[in-house]
Amino acid sequence: MSKIISVLNDLLDWNLPRIPCANTISSWIQKSGYKIYKDPQIKNSEDEYALIFDESMLVGSERLLLTLGLKAHKENSLAIAMQDVQVLDISVREKWDSDSITQVVEKTLCEFSSRPSYILSDNDTKLKKAIRLLDCEHVPDVGHTLALCLEKTYKEEADFKEYMKKLSALRFKYIMTPVAYLLPPSQRTIARFMNLRDVIKWSSRIKENMYKLGPDKEIFLFIGEYSSLIDELQESFNVVDQINHRLKKDGLNNKILTQEQQRLRLHLKGKTDRQRKLASLIEDYLSMQKPKFSQNKQPLHISSDIVESLFSVYKRRKAANPLYGVTQSILLLPLLTKKTTMKSKDFKQALQEVSLEDIKRWKEKTLSINQAHKRNRILAA
Repeated sequence: MSKIISVLNDLLDWNLPRIPCANTISSWIQKSGYKIYKDPQIKNSEDEYALIFDESMLVGSERLLLTLGLKAHKENSLAIAMQDVQVLDISVREKWDSDSITQVVEKTLCEFSSRPSYILSDNDTKLKKAIRLLDCEHVPDVGHTLALCLEKTYKEEADFKEYMKKLSALRFKYIMTPVAYLLPPSQRTIARFMNLRDVIKWSSRIKENMYKLGPDKEIFLFIGEYSSLIDELQESFNVVDQINHRLKKDGLNNKILTQEQQRLRLHLKGKTDRQRKLASLIEDYLSMQKPKFSQNKQPLHISSDIVESLFSVYKRRKAANPLYGVTQSILLLPLLTKKTTMKSKDFKQALQEVSLEDIKRWKEKTLSINQAHKRNRILAA
């Protein structure tokens, strides 16, 4: 960033007498983020609100729990964006369970005059148990739940298991050969059904373009034996993707529920036994949300993708060395949620009111000991 400012200073004739160094810019970000984090506007609002929380994947030897707040009902037909949420809590531990999550969220809620209308999360067992302990309504994330419906429908089917096994063997056998450029996308071990659509799309493309493969055609001929499975999966995934996209954008209320039930009847219920099972699982999930919005025509939020987006931003920008774990640079996240509405006077106020000592105290209270520092201390000559 310091280099960018230097270049812009020269190109645009800003005539800045001094260029701030990287450490100075980092402290500005941390001070601004800390100021926003310590005084979330939603805490003082009289509007109904909801929470979104999730635990990150391992960051060094730590796990990051992020709690977000937002208005309980959608006000537009757009997916939840960063400016729609506020970071209410950042907590770090080596391991989270339902009790520790409950304690953190209860501490956050003590600052509110009312309880959240609902809590949005994925289907992780400890998150769901924590929501029960908090005595709050749980709205399961639509993306994870639809993937779970697909998994329950196809995971144990003999033809599906056989086909996935052959694709894995194909990658293993030909990964270091000239035909490697044609191999299927890697299959993830975790959340496989959330990432399977690329494999199905690849299967369909190979099937349609088999005549172009020349001598390599022999390697992929077995795919034709699973033509009906591939077509069925592609049709099922298309319907799931349409529902997923619609609900992320528009949320869920009675009107949208009815429309999506019609989509299921039209595209899946009259098809194969497995597709009828899939339609029934999705319909059950949607119908279970009805009591949570029956008193209000405004749609409720049903996607927790935004918390994953914030995790991704932090992981891209954090130090490459995993031993550093979660650092005070995590204070970037509250700033990201307000960057479109903050004015120059807000930044100035943050820099004036927040000291580096405030950041240091917050770090010591919230974050764990830097693993890189511990390593250097132990291995010092």
